[in-house]
Amino acid sequence: MARLESQAKLGFYATPPHVVEQIKALLKIEKGARLLDTCCGEGEALKVVGEGNECETFGVELDEERAKKAKEVLEHVLNCDALVEMRVTNDSFGLLWLNPPYDIEAGSEEDDKDRLEVKFLRYHWRFLQKGGVLVYIIPFTSLRKAKGLLARLRDLRVFSFPPDDFQTYKQVVVMGVKGEITPKERKENYKMLKELDDLPIAEVPEALVTTDRAASARKIVPDAFYTVPPAPRKENFRFKTSRLNPEEAAEIVEKSPLFAEFERETKVKDIDTIRPLTSLRQGHLAILLASGLMNGEVEKDGRRFLIKGSVRKVQDVEKEYDEDRVKTITRDRYEIVVKALDYGRRKFVEIK
Repeated sequence: MARLESQAKLGFYATPPHVVEQIKALLKIEKGARLLDTCCGEGEALKVVGEGNECETFGVELDEERAKKAKEVLEHVLNCDALVEMRVTNDSFGLLWLNPPYDIEAGSEEDDKDRLEVKFLRYHWRFLQKGGVLVYIIPFTSLRKAKGLLARLRDLRVFSFPPDDFQTYKQVVVMGVKGEITPKERKENYKMLKELDDLPIAEVPEALVTTDRAASARKIVPDAFYTVPPAPRKENFRFKTSRLNPEEAAEIVEKSPLFAEFERETKVKDIDTIRPLTSLRQGHLAILLASGLMNGEVEKDGRRFLIKGSVRKVQDVEKEYDEDRVKTITRDRYEIVVKALDYGRRKFVEIK
């Protein structure tokens, strides 16, 4: 619940644009690479990273308004819960840009409950291809919970935000390459991360290389950091969501030949030539509805309805008690039912 509440309050911490530029300077993106941001917000970070490169950008965002804006700057965007509803092919992305929500699902930071940062990393790890690059932006205090997974990366590095930004966000950037790693390398990675557990948070920008200093070093030594590989060939590549979007579904239905046929069959018949001698009473109207002569589409006060009348037989059961005997009496009666589909609200209304 904490994650949903946090994101419902728009608890999204976008990476400052200049820090995004600094991280981008540490990357060399090869032609044909796929870049994935599973908490993309409005898509600005991945847009900047992908600009100037022949690559494909993919984003996932829970908030509907942010997702709409992301669709304007990224090539593929899903509006869904990245932990529950996304359906994506494993081992398909050369870059996983992961800036998850910073809250705790349950319990305190010191207990055994997973922080959401770790849950996002564990779940989305599978989407990164072999040789792919992870960019993991988290609070410094979350490192201790993610050591086991991060120690599996090759060329593991932890960068601090620049001092001024660190004071505001208390964030670090973890970068590394997914792939085979020797037991010795894994042990060294874990040791390095373990040593950071005891580092006072106020000393982080001084003890670690900051992203701005790393970006400057990259300009001096061009091949010093990370290469994002091209996407592997996958015949059945999938990037979908299990969530049903009513607006998208409505657009698909309206373009369907079957829907056009449905509208034609249910359209109100022209009965203007039939004129009753006197005004119809409610009973007459009910009979017309029940007979189906008034079925079809109608409009009232700017709202469109699809009307269908029907008659169904129902049984009323009564019991009469006469001394020692119980007599069951069943009576049939006919009930007129009118069903209406409200196009605007996309819901059914039933009138008996």
